[in-house]
Amino acid sequence: MKGKELRETREAARVTQAEVAAHLGISRSRLCHIEAGVRPITPEQFHKAMTFVIERKAENDAKFAAVTGGSPA
Repeated sequence: MKGKELRETREAARVTQAEVAAHLGISRSRLCHIEAGVRPITPEQFHKAMTFVIERKAENDAKFAAVTGGSPA
């Protein structure tokens, strides 16, 4: 279930699998399997991935606001 939660959060934050996989030091294919529930994810990997995704979302939101003067939908 953690893989599904990671995927949903990542997609909502508009962060790619490639970005998260690179941050975790794993292949995009392995991350795909984690998100699909085929491979397990350690608590440490889950925490590291979610922290990265949340931080990237905040960065992306700030960039959007700076360019448009508003916040993303």
